[in-house]
Amino acid sequence: MFRFVLLLGVTLLYCQRPGGETMKLDPDRPYMRAGPFMQYCIAHRGRFEAKDIAAGHCPMQPVRAPYPSFGITGQDIWLELKLSAPPEEPYIFEAATGLISELQLTVLHGGHITDTYESTITMPPAERLIPHIFHQFPLRTEHTILRVRSHEAATLPIFLWKESALPYHDRLRTFAFGLLFGLMFVMAIYNFFIYLTIGDRAYLYYFFYITFMAMFTLVASGYILVFWPTFFQWPGQRSAPALALLASSGGLLYTRSFLLLARERPLLSRLFMVLIGLHALGLGTVYFTQRSSAVLVGNAIPILAISLILVAAVTRIRDGYRPANIFLMAWGLLLIGVTLFIFQNLGIVPGNFFTQYLQYPAMALETIILSLALGYRINLLQQREALARQDLLQRQEEALRREMQYGESVARFVPRPFLYYLEKENILAVEKGQFTEKSMAVLFTDIRNFTTYTESLGSQRMFHFLNLFHDRMAPIVEEEGGFIDKFIGDAIMALFPESRQAIAAALRMAAIGLSVPDSSEEVVTGAGIHYGPLVLGTVGSDRRLETTVIGDTVNLASRVESMNKVYGTRLIVSDRTLKAAGMTEDPGVREIDAVRVKGKKTPVVLFELFGADPEPLRLKKGESRSEFQQALVAFKSGLFEDAKKQFQALARKTPADSVVALYVRRLEAWKATAPPGWDGISETWS
Repeated sequence: MFRFVLLLGVTLLYCQRPGGETMKLDPDRPYMRAGPFMQYCIAHRGRFEAKDIAAGHCPMQPVRAPYPSFGITGQDIWLELKLSAPPEEPYIFEAATGLISELQLTVLHGGHITDTYESTITMPPAERLIPHIFHQFPLRTEHTILRVRSHEAATLPIFLWKESALPYHDRLRTFAFGLLFGLMFVMAIYNFFIYLTIGDRAYLYYFFYITFMAMFTLVASGYILVFWPTFFQWPGQRSAPALALLASSGGLLYTRSFLLLARERPLLSRLFMVLIGLHALGLGTVYFTQRSSAVLVGNAIPILAISLILVAAVTRIRDGYRPANIFLMAWGLLLIGVTLFIFQNLGIVPGNFFTQYLQYPAMALETIILSLALGYRINLLQQREALARQDLLQRQEEALRREMQYGESVARFVPRPFLYYLEKENILAVEKGQFTEKSMAVLFTDIRNFTTYTESLGSQRMFHFLNLFHDRMAPIVEEEGGFIDKFIGDAIMALFPESRQAIAAALRMAAIGLSVPDSSEEVVTGAGIHYGPLVLGTVGSDRRLETTVIGDTVNLASRVESMNKVYGTRLIVSDRTLKAAGMTEDPGVREIDAVRVKGKKTPVVLFELFGADPEPLRLKKGESRSEFQQALVAFKSGLFEDAKKQFQALARKTPADSVVALYVRRLEAWKATAPPGWDGISETWS
């Protein structure tokens, strides 16, 4: 009792805060409580309008509490809030309660009314200005006036939410209440089934108590509207006090049975029955009196019940009845929470976080502890069930661990993106012959002169070197949004949803500094990219499957990569790749040739991305890019003599340009004039 008095004193002290001040919004906080900064006045219904309040016709008083609380009243409650400045970003004005009958929010700017919003308890959430189980209004100006009419206890947890932060915190709030409701209903069902199993009425009474308490909490918090949006139209108008009395009656019956009062304490048992009869009378008055009287009855009678329950528990503890210790522990915090809530409803104490919400964690704690007290009677069975659950959990954890290891191992052989494109959850769902068609960029890359290196490395060192090479290259593919389809010796075949991703990966790969073993020579790679339609799927037999990618796009990408050896380049892409990437005008790109694929009319135009070259050569190619293009145009036009002169001039300026050197060799070997039927195509792929 001392702790209760101490907590109540601290709560009352917490409430005594100056009110009526101009409120300054803190942009770093997702929400703020408006109560401490509000002023209020209470007047007869309909006597004033918002303009009268703004004009000062109703003397205002500071709220002096985090949550404005006015007890049970049928009059108009006027609340005024002034901000130091209009909000710089969208805010939401929220009255986080489900039991207020009517709210009218008047918005003023510069002393003039700009908007008026209304919300009622009977209005389904979907029909409100902002669809929500609580009353929410947009806040755009510095001055608001709120009119409240309530048949229930008028307590208003008012919050100013940053509109951008509200959804996240609303989900957390809903999740917390969902845990509470879930816990209470699960425990109710659990104890009901125990009653059906062993026939002990204590479990049945506890089932009724928890069920009605959970229903009361749903109604009092407003979350009943999530499941039944029209609940407060019918039959919910008087449901809160009725459910409070039903829950209190269930608690009395459960306590009488659990503490064995009929056998051990007959006088207390009779007092319990009298109080249960008083609950029945109170339940009748709820539906035959004014709503304010019904609410008063629904708050006052449960206080008597809680007091009698505590007296009975202390008495049984003195009798040496050990389960009563756990019982009292469970009811202790609930006493504080419910008492503060009822005192707030009756207007005895100001409203704040503790008076409004302490009862909810207290209910959860009481539900758990009372269930443990009931479990005293079947302790051995619970221990066996706990051991069985623990064993099952361990087996499940072991199975999950193995499944995760299996999934990680499979992912090293079958890329997860491959399963994604096949629309399969895991490798077990993949079957032979399944495929999908996509347009993707295919990247081939390998090490130049790798055969020469292998002659000096030997098998073991070659494998070590290849794994080191692939360890450096593979993360680049993944970081740029692609995945590796195959490792082919020193070559890599990778797929990308977009051409630009493939190009970015190829440029990064070319910049990797990796030395050849036993040499200061750096590894030089060549890469080719082509974009187009392809087929991803599975091939093989019933006993052996393999994922693969097929199509002209794959073949062309391989051919494009191989052309690096012809031109002495590092990175070649097709015209289709460049167009898909939107890089046709990129200064680091130049057209180097066009080839014809046998059996197809449209040639494939090849472009070099010389951004993959060492910096000195890259700069030279960039400076001579326009001259190179002019020489190439002359070559394609059949003006071989002019083209040869231009390429020779370029070769003198940039002797390291292998593409220029190739054209010089071609033109020196060919005749001065183009052959008959010349169309600018010098290569044909079979």
